[in-house]
Amino acid sequence: MPQLWFERSLLPDGWAERVRITINGATIAAVETGVDPGPGDERHGAALPGLCNVHTATASSAAWPACPNAAAGPTTISGAGAR
Repeated sequence: MPQLWFERSLLPDGWAERVRITINGATIAAVETGVDPGPGDERHGAALPGLCNVHTATASSAAWPACPNAAAGPTTISGAGAR
């Protein structure tokens, strides 16, 4: 199984030093902290959890016909400080 070694990694409990991640197919099989790199480890500086790309490039709510507010048009902000 491939193993990745990182000088530091952001884990659920915070930053950890000297981290080895073992991969089994498309799954993380093990995470070890405080270990030295092994001879076959692929070495890296830092690891962060993957982030999803969930942005949209559209500026129109009309592009989202399933959204209940899409037909209502733009929203107007009113109240204190509104002009």
